Amino acid sequence: MCSRASSICSPSYESTSTTPGSAAPRPLKSVLPALVGGAGYETLDVAEGGTTSVELERLMFDERLSDAERAKLRASLLAYCAMDTQRLVDFAKRLRALA
Repeated sequence: MCSRASSICSPSYESTSTTPGSAAPRPLKSVLPALVGGAGYETLDVAEGGTTSVELERLMFDERLSDAERAKLRASLLAYCAMDTQRLVDFAKRLRALA
């Protein structure tokens, strides 16, 4: 699965960063708004990576989901993936600009 879901498995994306003067590491996703601006994941129905895994499994295997529930869940997961992809693109552009 990792070969098809690189953002989920990418060490650089899920790894932590440290802020100067701070001893506590932070997940890269938590510092993205400061680096690239824009809205965060909190605007989405599915807003956290762990939740996306659970919801994807539910979408794939839960036969009790109605067609409407399945469509809504699929749209929510696609919105999360689109946000994830765009944030990584913005991050890469920002790093290039800083180099």
